[in-house]
Amino acid sequence: MIGYNRFTWSRVIQELDSGAVIDWFTLRFFVVGPIGILIAAISAGFNTDSLGSGLRVLGLGMVFAGASAISGWIIGLLFGIPKSVNRDSDGGGTNGNKAISKANTNLEDISDWLTKTIVGVTLTGLFTLPSYIWQAAGKINALGFKWEAGGQLLAVSIFFYFTGGGFWTGYVGTRTLLSHMFGKFDRSLAEGQSEKVLSTELAIDTLRGGDGKTVIIAAAQSPEVAAADNVLLGLPLEKLTTPQQIAAWGVAHARANKLDEAAVALESALRSDPDNKDFARSLMAVYTAQNRMDKVNALRQQIDLPYTRMMDVLSALYEPPPGGFTEAIRLGKHLLRKIDPKNLATLNVWLACAFGQQYQYLSQRIEAERGENEARAEELAEARKNALAHVKAALEADPTTRGWLFQLWIPPEGARDQDLAVFGAFDKEFAELLDPQGARRG
Repeated sequence: MIGYNRFTWSRVIQELDSGAVIDWFTLRFFVVGPIGILIAAISAGFNTDSLGSGLRVLGLGMVFAGASAISGWIIGLLFGIPKSVNRDSDGGGTNGNKAISKANTNLEDISDWLTKTIVGVTLTGLFTLPSYIWQAAGKINALGFKWEAGGQLLAVSIFFYFTGGGFWTGYVGTRTLLSHMFGKFDRSLAEGQSEKVLSTELAIDTLRGGDGKTVIIAAAQSPEVAAADNVLLGLPLEKLTTPQQIAAWGVAHARANKLDEAAVALESALRSDPDNKDFARSLMAVYTAQNRMDKVNALRQQIDLPYTRMMDVLSALYEPPPGGFTEAIRLGKHLLRKIDPKNLATLNVWLACAFGQQYQYLSQRIEAERGENEARAEELAEARKNALAHVKAALEADPTTRGWLFQLWIPPEGARDQDLAVFGAFDKEFAELLDPQGARRG
């Protein structure tokens, strides 16, 4: 129970301490009411000069008070069951204010129907209700209390006091304690199921439709993930808290072909974690299925996915020079600042190839110009220096790339990729890095 020495309404309001308010109310409700019934029973005993009459009033009064309190509590419970809230796209999405999910439960539907019925019936009989209650109190007194002087008034007082208090207790308890418990359970359930979806790295598989042009999203292939998707589909989005859970919810809806809901959820998750490539890939797949290619292209430029951009580096290496290797160098240098460490060795190999192509291109230009001016010579030396630096970086990141780099430097006959061959088999610095024993050069 709350201590009186620390209870002040200003403190409660400032701290939004609902528990203190509940304690303050229940202390008075469960003390004042029964004391009032006890005093009324003593009065009835003295008034009728009968101990039995007083005990009858006390016993029946307590029973009637309990019944009224429980009835009020049940009505308060029905009124207090929270409705699921529609969630918009946080004001910045392309779908505007859209209803994402509603927790359609039988209890909520029954609560909604009963509360409307109770309010409707009460309003309809508003003028006759007071006389009906007074007559009912008279019957309770005649059949139960049998206290002519005050039994009817006692019945009315007990009814209003304990029904109102029970209603308040049921309503506030439902809105605070039960809502919190159910919300905590739903969040726990959501976390467990979203973890199963997250274990698939939020992968969304796309398929071609029957016309060969339409892109559709495939359903979950794993029975475990499919079961997790079903649970997430039954949860309202507002029950989820972390970007990962929201993204899992969006992916589940994408696989259920609920693309608008999926897009809103994934947009929200990506806004919370802009650098998450899994969120971005999933959202790009949803946009593709919606045929919103402008969004796909904008997202690609905005997010600058490291893995996607890495593939752009590789593609650029097969473009005609000087544009190809220039683009590969530009993209590769940018990615070095954000690349996943597991892809660092590969990226450095490709950058070494890009500088090898640059070296070969500059060598051909010098030969074509029939001379070697100082600027060209400096560019040539810089290209070789950069190629060598990225070979070293690739070997430091992953020594097993030595065999791959060796084949680019001393390519087998008919090999397509010969980007480091321009430096020659007898370049001492490349030889020390890629074939220090000279065993593979014969």
